[in-house]
Amino acid sequence: MPHNTPYVSVVVFSYNQKSSLKRALESVFAQSYRNIQIVISDDFSTDGSREYLKSLEGKFGKIIKLVFQERNVGIASNKTSGLKAADGDLITYLDGDDFYFPDKIKLEVQQFLKDESLDVVYSNFAYTEKEGDINQVWAKDDWNPIVGYIFPEVFLRKFPKKSLYRCELIRKEVLERINFYDLNLKTFEDWDSRIRMTSFANVGYSNYIGSAYVNDINGISKTSSKQSLLLDMIYVVQKNRGIILFNSSITKEVKKFEASLFYDLATLSTGFNRYIYFTKSILKNPLNLIKIIVKLIIVPTEYIKNKIQFYTS
Repeated sequence: MPHNTPYVSVVVFSYNQKSSLKRALESVFAQSYRNIQIVISDDFSTDGSREYLKSLEGKFGKIIKLVFQERNVGIASNKTSGLKAADGDLITYLDGDDFYFPDKIKLEVQQFLKDESLDVVYSNFAYTEKEGDINQVWAKDDWNPIVGYIFPEVFLRKFPKKSLYRCELIRKEVLERINFYDLNLKTFEDWDSRIRMTSFANVGYSNYIGSAYVNDINGISKTSSKQSLLLDMIYVVQKNRGIILFNSSITKEVKKFEASLFYDLATLSTGFNRYIYFTKSILKNPLNLIKIIVKLIIVPTEYIKNKIQFYTS
């Protein structure tokens, strides 16, 4: 990696987002850091996005690399294809409906140059509506950034609003080491990849609002059933159980967290499945037996739905 200006790949993920995709790409072109490659991985869009992207390729040449899926392959597979195509020493990414602020990449690269032991650097971000107006910021000014070995906090989602960082800048070899995304996941693929990354990575922070996350009511985390979201979360916890063995300090917290997921899933389920999930919740945390007896009937489903919103925002 060149000492002063490492080559950075920005991987943009696209699927039927032509109108917002233009804004996303314009925010990448407007970056104050100039030594970049833009990879756009499109998941078989049918809204004219591909024609627009081809016109950019002709206009900007080598700075643009297009990855077109031949069929709709889903989020995790499309993301993996784009990341594998990236040539940069450092790689970051952007969903097609989100956007960057001008100094995002420059300030994150500066953190890498200050500390060559870093593997990942993340920034603050803003929440916006489709129009782009900021309505809140992820981390407040008085938040104490979590840096260094942050696996426990990532696994247990101990970040502002129980929501993890976004659009981090990552060394290419880190992504290769974790083999990118888990193709079995329809949601929470980012959480899973960060769990695996932070099990060994040294993580830094840039105190800058680097990107904007657009609240899309049609996004997969908003349109998926609450049951399927919980099942994906449980899958992530269980598949990474081996990493927890080397982090015994959080074993009890993980069991409580997993028990709460099974409890919420049971509350949303019916018939035999409800009994099974309540039983698993009790086995993970026996104290949940009291909770189940007291709230089995009176807990409104809406309470569980609102709770899940913490994890999908």
